[in-house]
Amino acid sequence: MTGLLWKYFCIILLSSALSLLIPRDGFSGESNRTRLQPSRSFFRHSTPYDSQPLWQTIGWKNQIALKNIFSVPKRIYTVANNSLSTRAKRAAASPRDLAPGDPAPPFTITTLEGVLRFPNGPLAKSPVVIHTYDQRSGFLEALWNTPQSFDGIIRGMPTAHYVFLSTSLSAYTDAYWMKKQIVSRMSQLRLPDQEVTEILGRMHFGTSPVFQLGNWIPDLLKEWRCEDHNCGYYQAVFHLENSNVPIGLSLNTMDCLMHDANCAARSNGKLQPVVLKRQDARYDWLPNMFVGFGAKSAQVVFAGPGCDRNPVVRNKIALLTDGSCSYFKKVQSMQNSGSVGVIVVANTGEAIHDMNCQNTECSTVLNIPATMVPYDERIMTFARQGGLVNVKFQTTQSDNFYLAIDRKGRLQEMGWLLYPNFNFFTWQAEGMSFLADLEDQIAQPSDVVINVFNRTRMQGENGAFAGNVKLPWDGQRIAFSKLTLDLQLQCPSTTDRTCAEWDHTVHLFVCCDDSALCGMELGRWISPYRRKMGRWLTDATHLIPLLTNKRCNFTMKHPPWTDPWFPVLNLRFSEPSDWLRAQHGAGGLYPDQIEPIFVGSETFDRTYNTKFPPYLFAVPGGVQRVTIYALITGHGSDNNNCAEFCVTAHNFLINEANLNSRVFTNAGTAQGCAHRVKFGVEPNQHGTWLYGRNGWCPGENILPWVVDITDQIQLDGQENHIRYYGQFNNSDPNPTSNPGNIIISAYMVYWKEHGSAYAPRNFRQLSPGLLS
Repeated sequence: MTGLLWKYFCIILLSSALSLLIPRDGFSGESNRTRLQPSRSFFRHSTPYDSQPLWQTIGWKNQIALKNIFSVPKRIYTVANNSLSTRAKRAAASPRDLAPGDPAPPFTITTLEGVLRFPNGPLAKSPVVIHTYDQRSGFLEALWNTPQSFDGIIRGMPTAHYVFLSTSLSAYTDAYWMKKQIVSRMSQLRLPDQEVTEILGRMHFGTSPVFQLGNWIPDLLKEWRCEDHNCGYYQAVFHLENSNVPIGLSLNTMDCLMHDANCAARSNGKLQPVVLKRQDARYDWLPNMFVGFGAKSAQVVFAGPGCDRNPVVRNKIALLTDGSCSYFKKVQSMQNSGSVGVIVVANTGEAIHDMNCQNTECSTVLNIPATMVPYDERIMTFARQGGLVNVKFQTTQSDNFYLAIDRKGRLQEMGWLLYPNFNFFTWQAEGMSFLADLEDQIAQPSDVVINVFNRTRMQGENGAFAGNVKLPWDGQRIAFSKLTLDLQLQCPSTTDRTCAEWDHTVHLFVCCDDSALCGMELGRWISPYRRKMGRWLTDATHLIPLLTNKRCNFTMKHPPWTDPWFPVLNLRFSEPSDWLRAQHGAGGLYPDQIEPIFVGSETFDRTYNTKFPPYLFAVPGGVQRVTIYALITGHGSDNNNCAEFCVTAHNFLINEANLNSRVFTNAGTAQGCAHRVKFGVEPNQHGTWLYGRNGWCPGENILPWVVDITDQIQLDGQENHIRYYGQFNNSDPNPTSNPGNIIISAYMVYWKEHGSAYAPRNFRQLSPGLLS
């Protein structure tokens, strides 16, 4: 009889273990809380070129804490043994050798819709995002149980495809559940049936667990393991310290063994730790739990819903039930009660959520961290009955949850998902498509491509330098009438984790002789937060007159104390002047002469506009067109969040009669830079890249402001004058503390018409003499 009982007991234990791997019915607990993006106080990321960063608290942001959040231990790579060109030349020996940028091998996956094959079928020449759902991740639980999260892939890029997989033995059930979650949201949005069908045609739900796929995907997810934020398993480890068992936890031997994994330990007067997945509050609302506690343990005390002050939580972490009031109200009440942190326990059978403030709540500064965990009877019983509970926070490494394939069939990393939302999937697809389109554009025949930097190390006071670079010279000037700067900022190795962590201003300077034009700025970019997929084309045609000789020196710099980048810079010349003349009959306009008019990096305070006296000029003879070409960016953070996150206006007043203004309305917006991914901003950067900035975005080229003032000036040799001034709130800036700065390079460009002095040459077959 004892043997039969033991066999029956073992069968029950095995069944219980398997049940833990299968999602419970009704697990989809959806939240109807609106996820509106509030306006917030922001902190400074970019530092003026030659100044050290001053770590400080600005508004609710603590830069030291955020740097700790964003910093992830990185492997040390050398350029010599991790050459990108070497990897590009060889085929991967196995899936574990695959790197970002390598061709994705073929694969076959069985889905709810049938057999899905790559690179054939619907995935051919489309951007693809592959995502594995893992029930052990609190982040993914929040991602899949927040209805508004799905809007990104429902209303996002119409050519992108998404492959959803599961790590669970119940992958078939998970596939139906994931599809149900998305269809439910489309039903809430009242989408017409045809649109629903089209959207579902781009979504593919795998029915086999990842570990049963039998292809290279599991290996690659393991090789590109999760070493970042909001991936891996964020966990709360509870230690139940009482030797006495609280009322309500049975010690009946059979009941205990069958239903409580801690039974054996408790019967000896000890309890094993309880490890629960967790999801921390939104990164830009409250501090991360690691910032507050690190690896230290802290005492937990139960405080009900936490909607009112409660002195029992002083110097302890408050354990709260979900509901009854907003998350903001809970955290505010506990902070005012002296609590050092908040743990919200989800209701029984409900999923954990993405905790965030709403609307005007976000203007109130809160300093304690908060997180959410699933309901656990052991923890709640101990805590409610006054048992001593301690908690510490940890992250356990996992395989990666995401990878991507661009429409050219190359593997790509997905970057950092800042919070649980499928918008990040769409932004990755948009970024890959932008890059593929750019590559198609530059694949067209070009007249001349001059390589300036080829993975040259940019670091320190000297930056990256290329001397005596030969340019296509035709007697007295550059032989072409169009110039495009083609820049990539590459990393020490092939993966994002080797890239420099912070966004900084990158300047390109040129010097061709000892004239006043030596050292002028030819281009400007902002480096991304630790991502490597960016490439940008910048039209610098107006600045051709800066190239005053057939041999020039180029210098590219960012702050000397930062980690290195390895730029690849090409000057792409096209539309030769002779060809342009031939196309226009009598002759075409050419940027013949340039004058720097307002150049510098100046403090944006009440003295700012006194630094730029009016510029007086007379237009040279033969000029047919006059333009202003300006690069303007704002940096720093004063009491008005200027000049990085405040809206500023910049004005050129011509002859006191014609006002030309540009207002950077994108600054300070919640997703201003995310909305520019389709124009070149690198997606899913490893930092607070989403917010709009004052004239720039992290991971983007600075686009020039070009103003044609031909009709606003006197062309007959009479004196003209131009006045520049910057404004905040329609007046001179007047911060009370820590003023930011504006970096400006503004040029006056004179255009002339060139007559046919000789027959047009075929510059598509460029004469070597032009480069001698």
